[in-house]
Amino acid sequence: MELCHFVSLEILNLYHNCIRVIPEAIVNLQMLTYLNLSRNQLSALPACLCGLPLKVLIASNNKLGSLPEEIGQLKQLMELDVSCNEITALPQQIGQLKSLRELNVRRNYLKVLPQELVDLPLVKFDFSCNKVLVIPICFREMKQLQVLLLENNPLQSPPAQVRGSPSKRSDLVCIVNMLNENAKMKMCGSSCCGAAETNPTRSHEVAGSIPGLPECVKDPALP
Repeated sequence: MELCHFVSLEILNLYHNCIRVIPEAIVNLQMLTYLNLSRNQLSALPACLCGLPLKVLIASNNKLGSLPEEIGQLKQLMELDVSCNEITALPQQIGQLKSLRELNVRRNYLKVLPQELVDLPLVKFDFSCNKVLVIPICFREMKQLQVLLLENNPLQSPPAQVRGSPSKRSDLVCIVNMLNENAKMKMCGSSCCGAAETNPTRSHEVAGSIPGLPECVKDPALP
């Protein structure tokens, strides 16, 4: 039976199947807000998906090499998970996802993060286990960001512009995960809540302490 005939579907979970292609008829599901395509055999997401009123799109653990440029049409999308794929670059149009709160691109092959991400109201951003060398300076303007996961990248050091100034500690995202594999990035206020969970630099290419990091989240083992 064709699922695309269920035009009133709001939630569709296709997790852990052997799907290789998404039929264009899926565009008929104009009530669909949640779509889980994780753990399949997809090598591409069809552009027609971007014509749906999706709020959550999960396509992790596939074989995606890229995202369609039409991704920016998903104006209601709040969560996008494309972790564990083969994506080498994010399209600039991702900056048009004005409702996006959570973005997970963990374990791909990204080398560059598009500056357009700064236009998003992200609260959680996971780009761990990629090949990112530099955090764009403009990321300092991501005022709503609360959780930033960036372990297992060849980062040397976060730029001073991301660390923020002492007068703007409430806007500062503490860079803890560069030192601690499992620690989460926490938004800092007058007192910080970040804490080390594992030994520093065990599986990272970061060396030494991070200048400007608030004392309460510095690892005591580092100078």
